[in-house]
Amino acid sequence: MVACGRLTYTICGTAAGVGKMTWLIDFVGYSMRNAPAVRTSLSVLHTLQNHYPERLGGAVCYHAPTLFSMTWKAVSPFIDPITKKKITFVEKGSQEATVMSERFDLHHVEACMGGYYSGDLFKLDEYRRRMQVEDAAVAASLRALSIRSSSASSSESDASDGSSGSSLTQYTNGGSLVAA
Repeated sequence: MVACGRLTYTICGTAAGVGKMTWLIDFVGYSMRNAPAVRTSLSVLHTLQNHYPERLGGAVCYHAPTLFSMTWKAVSPFIDPITKKKITFVEKGSQEATVMSERFDLHHVEACMGGYYSGDLFKLDEYRRRMQVEDAAVAASLRALSIRSSSASSSESDASDGSSGSSLTQYTNGGSLVAA
């Protein structure tokens, strides 16, 4: 559930008024070996629909192979009709550039995904460093909250039956967000 923690943190960390996500899903290399199980897909769908309602601005499935159609057929009946309308499939061919340019500024999309940007926009090392800094900040905030919650619980328990009323769950483990 690290991804869900990261998604929550990403949504909370956006500028005021920004609350929608647009996904560009690259299916290059998608195969039976690396395709998630239908059960996993349904679990992710459940989490997104029930915990992040109306956060999806759009999803573009770029060059989804025929193999993906089996997963789509299994999962799509469970997708909210409003959400389903936000999902677009971009196939190779003459309409590819038109469909992509309707949804994206192609100067900000890598060439490998139909854009004009010739470099790599995603820099793993840079992203990793940024996430480590953010994880450390979140962990520090949670520790401070835990201390305050423990102090408040101690004060309350002194005045009541002596039991700890703290319901704060620990979410840190080595500086990374984890589900409890």
